[in-house]
Parts: sequence; C-alpha cells; structure tokens
Amino acid sequence: MFVRSAGFHFLLLLVSLITRVHGDAFVITKAASSPNIVEVFVEDEAVRVTMEIGESSIADFRPLLVEAAKRDLLLKGGQEAAAESAHSPFRIQADSRDLQPEIVSMKSGRRLVRDEITGEALPQQPDDVEAVVHVELRYGFENKRPLRLEIQRAESEAMPTIGFVAYHHGLPVNDFRYFPARVTLDLNWEDEWYSSFRLKNLQRQNYEPLSAFLYVEPYEVRKEIIVRPRDIQRFVDLGLAGKETIPVAMQEDLQAKVVEFFKDKGKVLIDGKEVTGELDRIHFVRRSLRTTGIVDPPEELPVGAALLGIIFSYPVDHLPDQVELHWDVFDDLIKKVPSAATDEAGPLPTILEPDNSVLVWENFLKNPVGSQLREITLPEREKTMIPVVSLACLLLAIGFGLWIRRGSKANSSAPKGAVAGLVVTALVGIVCLPIGRMEVPRLFGDNEQIVESEEVALVSDLLFNVYRAFDRRDQTQVFDRLAESIDGDLLEEVYLDTRRSIEIENQGGLRVKIDEVEVLDLERLSDDAASYRCRWLARGSVGHWGHVHRRENERSAEMTLAAVDGKWKVIKMHLLDES
Repeated sequence: MFVRSAGFHFLLLLVSLITRVHGDAFVITKAASSPNIVEVFVEDEAVRVTMEIGESSIADFRPLLVEAAKRDLLLKGGQEAAAESAHSPFRIQADSRDLQPEIVSMKSGRRLVRDEITGEALPQQPDDVEAVVHVELRYGFENKRPLRLEIQRAESEAMPTIGFVAYHHGLPVNDFRYFPARVTLDLNWEDEWYSSFRLKNLQRQNYEPLSAFLYVEPYEVRKEIIVRPRDIQRFVDLGLAGKETIPVAMQEDLQAKVVEFFKDKGKVLIDGKEVTGELDRIHFVRRSLRTTGIVDPPEELPVGAALLGIIFSYPVDHLPDQVELHWDVFDDLIKKVPSAATDEAGPLPTILEPDNSVLVWENFLKNPVGSQLREITLPEREKTMIPVVSLACLLLAIGFGLWIRRGSKANSSAPKGAVAGLVVTALVGIVCLPIGRMEVPRLFGDNEQIVESEEVALVSDLLFNVYRAFDRRDQTQVFDRLAESIDGDLLEEVYLDTRRSIEIENQGGLRVKIDEVEVLDLERLSDDAASYRCRWLARGSVGHWGHVHRRENERSAEMTLAAVDGKWKVIKMHLLDES
C-alpha cells in the first residue's frame, strides 16, 4: 500500500539515491497511457504544471522530488520553506523571460486511468492501479501576461516518456501527445480557442471553430454544422459580449438566433436545383477524439469552448445524382472549414476555403443499397389442370340425357335429336379429354402453411422491413411501410419500440440505418400456429458530424405470424431482451 505521507516520499527517494536505481519508462504508443503525465494550465497570473510520476520513473525526477520532500518536512515541522525550487524538470520562458518555479504540493496517490485515445478520465476508476506521486508547480507571470511561452526540458540528459496536454483558461490547446524536447505556445488572451503550439503535430484535431458536412441518403440529404457561438457573435449579436459563460436561461434564445443566421447560409443544390431545408435539430455538443455528443441535460457552458451542432434536412424521393454545398461563412478567423460529403461508401473529407468554397457530392455508387421493402406475399396455391372442353361436353351430355329420360317417362320414344346429341357430345368429350385443358388454382390448398425450410428467411425479411420502414422521416410514411409487415393492432407498439432501439443515446434522436438482419436462433413454439422465439442481430450505420460508425444490436422476442390480406405479417410480438 502506498502511504500518503511526506516521510514516505523522503524515504522512497533516499532509497532511490542510495541504490542508484534508474527506472526505465514504458515504451507505449498512447500518450494518455504514458507512465508519466504532465498537464500545463495557462491562467491569468501563472502557469500551473501538474505531474503524475510513475514509480518506475522516480529516479528520473529525483532532484525535484528531493526538493519537494524537504519542503514538506519543513512545513510539517512548522519551519518556513523556500518559495522556489532550483530543480524543476521544465524550464518555462514567457516572452523570453525565465519564469521561476515554485513547488505548490507533492502527495502520493493512485494513477488516474484515462481513455487511451482522448485522455479523459474514465468514469469508473479501478482499485488496483499503480501508485504514483502527484506534484504541482507554479510559474508566476509577475503581473504581465505573455504572448508566447517556451517550454523545454531543463535536464540535458534523456528524460522518461511523458504524456502531455496543455490548457488555456481550461480549453485544451492540444490533444494528448508525447512531450517533445521543446515547444512554443502562442497565447491569444482575447480568445483562448486560437492559442496554439507552433509545432504542427501538437495542434488539436478539432481546432477549426466551424465545420460543415453533407450526408446523402436515398430519401434524405442532410447539412450538418458544428460552430462556436462565440464566432457567430462576430456576424450577429447573440448576447455574448462581455460574458464568460452561457447560462441555461439564454441558450434557447441563442439557438434560435443561430438557426436564423444559418437559414440562408451554405445553400444546397440537389441535381442542380437550389432547395430549402428544414431545421431537424440543434443542440449544444461536446467533441472529443472519439465522439461528438449532445449536452443533455442543459448546463451552463463556457463561452470560449461552447459548440453548437445544427442539422438541416432536405427530403428527396430517390438517391440524387449530385449534391452541392456552397459555403459562404468566412472571416479573418474562419479561414478554413473542415467538411466531408458522406454516402453509404463513407465520408470524402475536404477543406473549404474562400477560393474553394463548394463541396460537391456525385453519385459514383455502382450498386447502392436501396431502401425498398422486401416482398413478402403468400405463395400461390397449387394449380390443377381442368379439361374445360370435356367438362362442357359432359354438361351437354347430361342435358341430352335428361331430355331422353323425360321422353321415356311420358311413354314416348326419345327424340332422335337428343340421342344424336348425347352420342356426339360424349364422343367429343372423350376425344378432347387430353386437350382443351386450363390451369386453375386448387380451391383447397396449403398456401397458409409456412414451409420449415423457409421460416428463417421469412422472419428475417419481416424484421428487415420493420427496420427499413424508418428510412422515411415522415411518421405517416413510416407507419404505412410498417403496415406492410405488421398487423394493424401491433403497429404503434412496434413503432415505438423499434424507434427507441435504433436511436443513439446522447445524439438527440439520431437513428441508425439498419442494412442487415441476421437471425441467430429461431425456435417454433407451436405446431398449430406460426409462433416462434427468435433471436436476431440488427446491423447498420449512422453518419453524424463528419463520421460514419457501424452499430449492431442483438434482440430477442416471441412472435406470431399469420396470413393477412394475402401477405405474411407479424400479428403478435413480445420483446424478451435487448443488448
């Protein structure tokens, strides 16, 4: 157990000094999982540097830790400690002036386990993690905020691997990266969003303040925009002047103003014709290297980091041949707009600039996945051949026979014509028996019985149709398509349940487009009715904020099928579970 005391620190360091142990840093590829983590916080009056030093790297930071341990022992003994440390592993210069480091604290603890890509702390922290030493340093500005910071390793010898991220007023300047030997940070005190490292690979991925995306699907084209309200404030007054945060109370009004601003911006042409979109949704969003999700429930947001996601929808009757987005929102700070045109083949990214401001999507899909429902009708009844001519002759022969019989009862001889007619029709009927036939369905067939070998395919097709009904956005059209596979009494229940299952959590109702249904297990429950226990996997994709993600959802249910209006339909369904 790692004891939380300054004395233990000093003892550990003493052992390290005596034994001359030089711990080697772990060689890994994910900076956020480095054995040592350094976070740099640029504030109004100082730079704070927090360090998370792994046990294997104690010897590498020995001078700093010895100084910090001495300070803690002096403070614990009631003595005054020196304000400065001459052994900081980092030299920081502000506009070419050396800043003096001060040890703020040192304590033992446990490693903070982070997402290996984004560097964000995992919501559930494991108990059995490595012990580390936490050190915090402060570099004061001496009442003058610099425009440039230079950060470098103070030690000349090789230092261990360090995962590194910097913040300006709480806004990340870079994504988690390995700390280089030296970096230069240009500070924008008016808008920290634009503070940046001169080293290109230290620029954060989501650096541009505005992005625009196109999504092209068989029944819908979408225009999606991610933008900072603070940047739109330069075009239209959103009420942000002088504010550091956006209170929840003003967010709805702010969103309405942003929608009004973009209503006529970034015009969309579908097959050469300009179209007017409808607002689908607008949310405040958070972006990371992994995901973009909506802020829900609403909360007060910092003006500098707040982002809005806006989606406009353009319904279409079929997959277009060409879609164009003409972008026209640029200024001195919005010079480049990351964008992408996305279809079922994936996104095609590009950068929009004032002299190259049109994003064009063309239909190069050779075999696009259609959104047509699968035809599920009852099989035709078995047919039989009826000798139509012979049957007609039989009826005539019966008529002649009745005529002859009537004459016999009247004690008179049979009419010669009736006898001749009977003979002729009988002969014709016999001769035409192998010919003159017509194929007709049997009156009593078994077309309402499901063939065992076709059960899996039938259930799969019905489930596929249920999911593809949601390709349409209009609720009436969705219900009409559902009615092709679901009995009327079950429609609302299946609609609500399926919609919930394909909507993505934390995306404001965005839906996965299901393109494959695989029946994993199908068990017949009754010999008298087409009742089954079914387990299936629904696979699909969702495109949002410039990315396409594959999703799959396993479900199971008990269902009953029946013939309704000449089609197989689900007439009962009880969901068992979902994962």
